[in-house]
Amino acid sequence: MHCVFYSVPAHEVEERIRFVLELVDLLAERKKLVGALSGGMKRRVEIARGLIHYPKVLFLDEPTTGLDPQTRAHIWEYIIRLQKERNITIFLTTHYMEEAEICNKIAVIDGGVIVAHDTPYALKKKYTKDKAYLSTTRGDELERLLTGHGMDYIKKEGYYRVEAEQIDRLLEVLALHREHITSIEIKKGTFNDVFLEITGKAIREET
Repeated sequence: MHCVFYSVPAHEVEERIRFVLELVDLLAERKKLVGALSGGMKRRVEIARGLIHYPKVLFLDEPTTGLDPQTRAHIWEYIIRLQKERNITIFLTTHYMEEAEICNKIAVIDGGVIVAHDTPYALKKKYTKDKAYLSTTRGDELERLLTGHGMDYIKKEGYYRVEAEQIDRLLEVLALHREHITSIEIKKGTFNDVFLEITGKAIREET
């Protein structure tokens, strides 16, 4: 039906069906009814159906919503493979920030308006800071060191949280205090941080 709708030449139908089913790893299931497939398989069928006419542009609306982590990972393997093998431009909408980071360009939409648009790297560089969580035997010395280098920190019960624009600069400063550090954990800024920084952290009522 879809081949007819998109005017796929009759002599190419079988070849294209085999290609897209192999692409999403469903060739062995080709004789089954869609209703008998798992949720992840149904999502892959939807992707295969959208590829049958070899589009130059593909729109995917939250393709992994409601799927378990393993199935989500597989779906993304297919999408990335598809983009490379068919050289397709893909527009993706998603609420999973880690998925957005896979894209070449990201548009952050808030209230129906694009409020930021750039590469994942550029957005994280602009809107996030790297953080270090560390414990020390010389808190006063650490505080003087950080203040002297213009670094923000928050003192918690038993540890400090230190923020910096660049992880290299942060580690360079902390190295001056290394003999007193008893534990440390480094966390780089995430795209969740980007989204919250751009859109705000307050919970909003749906309208």
